[in-house]
Amino acid sequence: MSPNPTSIAAVCNVFNIETRPFPYQQIWNIPHLWNAQQQGKTRHLTKMRQCGADWFFSLEALIDAVVTGRNQIFLGCSPSSAMIAKNYMQYFLNTSELHKKLSPTQPYPNQIALANGAIIYFIGPQSLSADLHGNVYVSEYAWAKSPKNLITIAESLSMHARYHTTFYTTPSKNPEAWQAYQSVISAKPSIMTFTANDARNSGVSLFDDNWLSEMEKFRTPDEWRMLFMCEWPMEGRQ
Repeated sequence: MSPNPTSIAAVCNVFNIETRPFPYQQIWNIPHLWNAQQQGKTRHLTKMRQCGADWFFSLEALIDAVVTGRNQIFLGCSPSSAMIAKNYMQYFLNTSELHKKLSPTQPYPNQIALANGAIIYFIGPQSLSADLHGNVYVSEYAWAKSPKNLITIAESLSMHARYHTTFYTTPSKNPEAWQAYQSVISAKPSIMTFTANDARNSGVSLFDDNWLSEMEKFRTPDEWRMLFMCEWPMEGRQ
């Protein structure tokens, strides 16, 4: 599994992209650190809330589009949630040399087209997507109205051998979300988890002990385990 042909940090340097991923985020881009099939087409990140996954994967996808010319598709629980990634990408483009070199345009409000031929789409489960193809990023599918439908759409858009699919979500109580998660995992994708404990050990100031303690204090034990320790509530009921 190789989302990008070169490191994100290297491309950020080349195009003077000011922002840089934190070290814990850069691990999400290194194939040999994922713990399953290293050459697979699919990745799954189970993550705690507020760890910057949308931000990071927006940067990763944009860099892949720049370097390879491959299309990218962000599939959200709704069109508006997918547009979060577009906002991040526009910031990366507008605050770096990418804008000058790639002359990005917006043929439609939910697209960014680059001069190298790559198109980045931002869609929801009801969008007309039958003719789209590219690398697919599926954000927070466990919180979608129909998680299984979102998974099915994603798999149909990244069938070609040159594309990969990335699922990333915080667990939810929805039984269908648990079933969708099991469906993805049964295909033996590359897997990673990022919990509150990982955040504590990351050394990043975003996750100091005070912040994490505040998050835990205002949540029930079950909510904390689900939202910050990445435990699926349905797992213990099988």
